[in-house]
Amino acid sequence: MSPKEPCFTLPRKNPESTLITSSKRQPLACFITSTPMRTKASLLLTSVDGKAFEFPQINYEKFAGKNYTYAYGLGLNHFIPDRICKLNVKTKETWVWQEPDSYPSEPLFVQTPDGVDEDDGVLLTIIAAPGSQRPAYLLILNAKDLSEIARAEVECDIPVTFHGMYKP
Repeated sequence: MSPKEPCFTLPRKNPESTLITSSKRQPLACFITSTPMRTKASLLLTSVDGKAFEFPQINYEKFAGKNYTYAYGLGLNHFIPDRICKLNVKTKETWVWQEPDSYPSEPLFVQTPDGVDEDDGVLLTIIAAPGSQRPAYLLILNAKDLSEIARAEVECDIPVTFHGMYKP
């Protein structure tokens, strides 16, 4: 790995191992000291179109610590969050919600009470539209297909933000 490549330092879980490999690619990471390791930037989770997929969320209520199929996150275009994505982590199928001049915050998954399927629920996100004539709003999307269920507009400026929290 060249020192000029973007790298990230991660804690090491297995001190005996010196190389992490994949059956489909070149080595994914190598240790450069006895404690941390460096990984190539290409290890960032991406959606099928190759754009960044950040702040991933899952149905934590039912799938925390278990195998899951769906992850929801922000799609970034040159580090600007401009869409909400759903990713099937097994098949790489992707669904996208996007509107012009709309900048969503981290989507929060809220499970439907007594939901059966992993993606039975809604996503909540705050949409900022700085510089536009329309107000910011809370967007509620169906977690199955990212179709819009509702939006609640507010008559105040909301800055572009990344994180959120849902407390029932």
